[in-house]
Amino acid sequence: RLLCLYLRQTPHEFSGLAYADITDCHWGPPGRFAWKHSSRAYMSPYVTLVEEATGMGDNWPAVKAGLFRGSTQRFLDVAGKYKRLLDGLHWW
Repeated sequence: RLLCLYLRQTPHEFSGLAYADITDCHWGPPGRFAWKHSSRAYMSPYVTLVEEATGMGDNWPAVKAGLFRGSTQRFLDVAGKYKRLLDGLHWW
């Protein structure tokens, strides 16, 4: 239930990262999450998500619910690789 409430607030932030984690690859659908990252670097949802996960560690709701194999370090590894995809996209 905690994860459902959390994901309602952050659905776009998780879709690509969750896909990259579940498929164990470095790609996930970029969509709106990536566009927001590239157009608003000062308010990037990616940066906000990484800061939140880093600050909360293994108490982060997504990790407590079992995403990223229940590991903040796993999330940070996936997120670091996914960031290369985000940084390589050029929307205009």
